[in-house]
Amino acid sequence: MADREMKFESKMSDAEAMMWNVEHDPRLSSNIGSITICDAPLDFEYLRKKIAQAVKDALAPWHASYDYYNFQETPAAASTVLPAASYRRLQEIKARYDPDQVIISTHPVWPARP
Repeated sequence: MADREMKFESKMSDAEAMMWNVEHDPRLSSNIGSITICDAPLDFEYLRKKIAQAVKDALAPWHASYDYYNFQETPAAASTVLPAASYRRLQEIKARYDPDQVIISTHPVWPARP
């Protein structure tokens, strides 16, 4: 194989210099990174919801027959995200150990009625 001469600019661009420095800062260095420059103030609640939905959409091909919400950002009744048998068992446990609803969760379970 013939040797090829490689030519490089003698000076880095501003973007290359920034990324070079990012790699040396452990707080900024990662396998995946993104820098976004916006021309208006961000609505962080809207952005958070859009990112959560994008993750859900990306994982859709592996969706189970029920939803498993492990995100505080996505509140839902436990009865909508758990299999029915699991939810009934949790209701029994809740009725026995927390009938006054002291324990609060993003995915609430209401005690089973006697």
